[in-house]
Amino acid sequence: LYTKFVAMCVFMALGASLAAPIGVSLLAHSGYEFASRLVPIIALGWVFNVLTTLSDIGILIAKKTRMKPLASGLAFVVAVALQFLLTPRFGVIGAAVATALTSMAYFLIVRGISQRLYPMMTRPRDLLIIVVAGAMPLLVGANLSYAYPSLWVTLAASFFGLLTYGGVLLRAGIIERADVGLIASRLGIRLVFLLDRRSSEPEDRRGGSRFVE
Repeated sequence: LYTKFVAMCVFMALGASLAAPIGVSLLAHSGYEFASRLVPIIALGWVFNVLTTLSDIGILIAKKTRMKPLASGLAFVVAVALQFLLTPRFGVIGAAVATALTSMAYFLIVRGISQRLYPMMTRPRDLLIIVVAGAMPLLVGANLSYAYPSLWVTLAASFFGLLTYGGVLLRAGIIERADVGLIASRLGIRLVFLLDRRSSEPEDRRGGSRFVE
């Protein structure tokens, strides 16, 4: 479940990053076009921030909540140091990078403390696949969008980037077709090709999982 949660967070961050040029152009003046380049950095920090809220479960189970202020204090020191080092030299980009790195540091601190108090098993292979599957479409899609600033190019990069990411996770077995169907049904989307293929499978291969319609 943790791995699927990570995959979903990366999916949302990837979608926001690839579609950033469209979003900024719709919501802001053309003078703020550069802001779209900051979205992937901010989205990365958001991913680590969300994962931090899930990673402290070991602290809660062990009833060692006094460790949380310690973790926050260490992250505060890291935040001040990074902002002091990066913001004066690199401006707004440095501030965004410092914020993302602070979120990553906070996640690692909380995760490390939580694992010591109550170890949780994860699959490093799956996490590595998620990172690579998210990074490659982002790099390719962002470069295409900036090289060819067009609504259609950005839409195509966003669509195929997310499609590639989801396809790799399906192929690797990190997510299942049932997960895709469930999410789509929650969004009011009926994936006919998935449901038709599902219905054509023998009963013993379905494993008892069901789609929500």
